[in-house]
Amino acid sequence: MKRLRSHFRRRTETPTKNAGHGLLHSAMIAANLNNGESANSKLLRFLKDGFYFDSLTTAHYNNQGVFCTDVANTVPGIMMEMCMSSTEDTLEILPAIPSDLSKGSISGLKAKCQVTLDQLDWDLEEGSVVCKLTSDVDQTINFILRDGISSIESDADIENSDLGDIARKINLKANTATELKIRLAEDGERNLALKKTAVASSQSMTSRQQLRLWTEIWEHAGEPARRQTTGFMWTWESPMTSQT
Repeated sequence: MKRLRSHFRRRTETPTKNAGHGLLHSAMIAANLNNGESANSKLLRFLKDGFYFDSLTTAHYNNQGVFCTDVANTVPGIMMEMCMSSTEDTLEILPAIPSDLSKGSISGLKAKCQVTLDQLDWDLEEGSVVCKLTSDVDQTINFILRDGISSIESDADIENSDLGDIARKINLKANTATELKIRLAEDGERNLALKKTAVASSQSMTSRQQLRLWTEIWEHAGEPARRQTTGFMWTWESPMTSQT
């Protein structure tokens, strides 16, 4: 992950010909890499380089060059990604918050796990986060906060997570608002990839089934890491053993 972030930083240090969509793509990638500082710097460029008109509509290029709504429509989505990310059974809050936004609030975000983040208030300097969740269905979700969770106060049933002290399993009832009052741990962000298997592939998801036979063959041979190349396809797997 350290190398990936370094590569991303070098690539995005090169100007994107002052086109808004290039900055938007870079900011979205930064948010999904949990790189709040990088995402923040790109969002600030829209303000500093003249992408906005007085009406808050936007331009395709800097200095208000060529009317285009790409920036106006996408910046709110990037800010949402910086405040919350989710999967079908996981909700993570504040995945990419920069130091400039150590205190703030946001409301009304819909997660992929059928949960609405009704309200989120955070003060990272004080080490406190308060959020209110409403689920569409009865379910248990993995709730993640990478800065580490020291304690949670809530009426909901809460269990420890396999991910350690950066996460909890929270049992949510359908259409019932659940408030979480969180105290943050003091020793900072965790690396969720540590000692987990990393997978990289140039394949589409639909063609990965073809590799299962190769996977079984290599596992039977007892190889801890494997690589198979055929034409334009490659796959590689290996356990993460260090922070880098």
